[in-house]
Amino acid sequence: VAASLQLPPGIVATALLDESQITQPVCMHVDGKGRLWVAEYRTFAKVLDDSQTDSVVVFDDAKGDGTWNRRRVFYEGKHITSIAVGFGGVFVCAMPQLLFIPDHDGDGTADGAAQTLLDGWTLADGGWTNNLFSNLTWGPDGWLYGCCGMSTHGLVGKPGDAKQKRIKISSAVWRYHPGRHQFDLVYRGGTNPFGLDFTADGTIEA
Repeated sequence: VAASLQLPPGIVATALLDESQITQPVCMHVDGKGRLWVAEYRTFAKVLDDSQTDSVVVFDDAKGDGTWNRRRVFYEGKHITSIAVGFGGVFVCAMPQLLFIPDHDGDGTADGAAQTLLDGWTLADGGWTNNLFSNLTWGPDGWLYGCCGMSTHGLVGKPGDAKQKRIKISSAVWRYHPGRHQFDLVYRGGTNPFGLDFTADGTIEA
């Protein structure tokens, strides 16, 4: 595929991974050590199929030859739609929860069980799995931002929170502060936001 790309002069594309190493990738991050983290969303459209699992995998350059030649499974679960690396571990959108898997020493191996930070996202009638909560992105303010599609209605809060303490959410952009463990609704509206970024002055574009 890389050889067939039509690129501007001076631009070169190299195929680093293929289908033998990665399946149904939905989210990727490169960390400060140059490792590639990928969320494999194999359970897409398979809500009731318990035989399928998703994975968070990490690729690194074990041979020192400038390629991602080692693949390791960091975490396996269900409906993994997004990941973000930081604060000594990996944050994972895994319907119906926002999880944190610790990696305190930064070696690319989980140091403990997944911790549930937030829960309460639910599938609307129909059970569509193409617009779940997703797109974890670090904001310039240090918050972790994410999107939520119209099928992911829910009352989101910390595990054990009463209904009155939870935030109603659907078709929205939200954020979570990993230090204060605070969850905010940034704005609601639209249909299926699946992707966001920030302009130079910090404005959100979704």
